[in-house]
This record gives sequence, C-alpha cells and structure tokens, in this order.
Amino acid sequence: MTIYAWPSTVVPNDMSVEFSSNAARNFSPFTGTPRGIGRDAELLRVSMSFRFLRSASQSLGAAADENTRSTLMGFLAKVSGPEHRIQLPMFARNNLGSWGGTPLVAGANQTGKLLNIDASGQGTSSAYAFAGDWFTVNGELKIVTDTASITSDAATLSIWPPLRSSPDDNAAIDHTTPTGIFMLERDPVFLNAPGPSAFPFADTSLLLIEDPYQ
Repeated sequence: MTIYAWPSTVVPNDMSVEFSSNAARNFSPFTGTPRGIGRDAELLRVSMSFRFLRSASQSLGAAADENTRSTLMGFLAKVSGPEHRIQLPMFARNNLGSWGGTPLVAGANQTGKLLNIDASGQGTSSAYAFAGDWFTVNGELKIVTDTASITSDAATLSIWPPLRSSPDDNAAIDHTTPTGIFMLERDPVFLNAPGPSAFPFADTSLLLIEDPYQ
C-alpha cells in the first residue's frame, strides 16, 4: 500500500464532509426513550464532484490547469480503488484562530479527544484555535471542537476524531495545509455526455473514507 498526494492542480467544484460518529441509537424497551451510545472508530467521509473537466482547462470554480481531466484519470487509476491511499487536502478549510508561534505537541503518550500543545513565541492569546479549525498531527486530520485560548505558550485543544496513535513530544502541527489519509469508498465513474458543446468524460464524483489505521 502506497500513500499518494492529491494532485495540486485538481480542485473539486463541490466538496462535502461527513462526520461519521459510529454511535449507536436505541430505544428503552420500557419507556421508548431514545438513547445514544458512543463507540470507537469515529472517522471522516468526503465526497467531491467535478464538472466540465477538460484536457485544456477547468471552469466553474475549479482551478485552471492543462490536462486536468487526464491528470485526475491517471491519478485515480494509480490509486487502484481501495488498494492505495490518498493524502487529501481540506480544500474548504477556513481556520479562524490566530495559530501564532510554532504549535507543537506538548508531551508524549497523549490519546483521546484532548491534545496539549505549546506554541513558542505566542505567549498568551484568546481564540488561539477556533472551534471548526482543521489541523494535522501525526498524519491524522483533526477538527477543533471548542475554541481554545493559549497561556504562557501552552494550550489544550479539544479535538475530533480522537487521537488514534500517540504523537511524539514536539511533533509538528500543520494548520496551514491540513491533510488526511483517505481511501476510495467506491470506484470512480466518468460520465461521457455527447453533444456539440460537451466535453468527453467531463463529469465525475468521488466518495472517500478516512483510513484511521493506515
């Protein structure tokens, strides 16, 4: 299994992210009251759609680049369905926290939905990491669930999904170009819509699921 970086020149027209909690819902046999039970394996699903792909350019909000359709086709063929993995960027990321200094993991052996960090040079700041901000640590894509302040260069981030492996002390935190490791959940299909103004195999959609233990 190989992890391939997503081609930087190929940008989806639409992208959606599903927070798959893997929680179970059941009902009390006595009162009929619904209840939720949390389970492991929380992960992310991503769907992307591409329209009007051309050999020469892309349009309608997607990046312009030569041979975009061919680039995407070749990349997906190389990924070979579920055989390999994709290092996928968060195209719609819009982090609102200040994220000053150099954020690093503070302390080894951390697990769960809390992550202690330090940020040398930041000092004290409110809204250091904003709820909804994305970042990557230890190769895992995370979203901040509660706005966190930083005091004396130290902060505790509430995150989701939880840490699947413990990052090393002083491991880097990437909040500028966060990525996650995903696999294709279904094989891609390119639509060929013939006609005088159509582009051959111009439309496709992709469904990907995060690989939590790549």
